This record gives sequence, C-alpha cells and structure tokens, in this order.
Amino acid sequence: MESVKGRGRNIRRRLRKHRAWVVSAMVLIFAAASLYVGDAIVEVTRVPEAPTYESFGIKLPSGYKLYGIDVSKYQGNIDWQAVRGMRVDSIQLSFAFMKATEGFSLKDDMFERNWRKSREAGLSRGAYHFFMPDRSGKVQANFF
Repeated sequence: MESVKGRGRNIRRRLRKHRAWVVSAMVLIFAAASLYVGDAIVEVTRVPEAPTYESFGIKLPSGYKLYGIDVSKYQGNIDWQAVRGMRVDSIQLSFAFMKATEGFSLKDDMFERNWRKSREAGLSRGAYHFFMPDRSGKVQANFF
C-alpha cells in the first residue's frame, strides 16, 4: 500500500508533467470568472444588433453593468485618462484586457505602457496570451 507521502509525490510529479495544461486551464478559468457580472455572462462576441456609439467608435451590447476594451500594440499610443473619462448615456468603460504575449517569442511592444497607464487611470485590467494552436502549449504557457 502506498503511503500518503508517496501519493503526494506522485501527484506533484503528474502536476509538473502537465504544468502547461494546468496553467492554461487556470488562465481560462480566471478569464471566464473575470467576465462574470451579477447573474449574467458578458458576451465577448460582436453583436450585430447592438447600437453603435460614435463616441466609442464601436458597437456595444446594452443591458450590462460593466464595459471594457481589448487592446494591443495595434491601437497605438492610447490616452488612458481619456478612455477612463469616456461616457455615453449610462455607459462607461471600466476595464481593459491587454495582449501581453503571442506564440512563444512575441511580446507586445505596448503592453508595459498600457498596463501602467491603465492602472494610473483607475481601470481594472487583465493580460492575455494570444495562443498559437500549432505550437507547444507548455512553451507558450511558460513564455506568458
């Protein structure tokens, strides 16, 4: 019969072996939990029937309590104080998700600035990794 100590070692060994999957699952769980609002899940897909708000320049679904944006280096130099101050009707942006890494070698050039400036502006924030399905999940998880 295996001892409790031996079982613990085996569990740790299996966790190390599958670390990339465990980390990826934790990131996905965190992202899903971060999007939970009250008793509804925020839909992150584009909604064709959603109204377009010219001040934001995007379509936004209505009826939610929180609104946010997804940014990367492709949005250029963002004025985070202006983002925090944007209001239309009862809608105000309160969080941002920022691309940090992609694949196994690309770091977003604007991530550090966006991370720092969005915090200074008082926005909640989160980072994400753009996963490449044809590359090693373990390598990508460690890179992120």
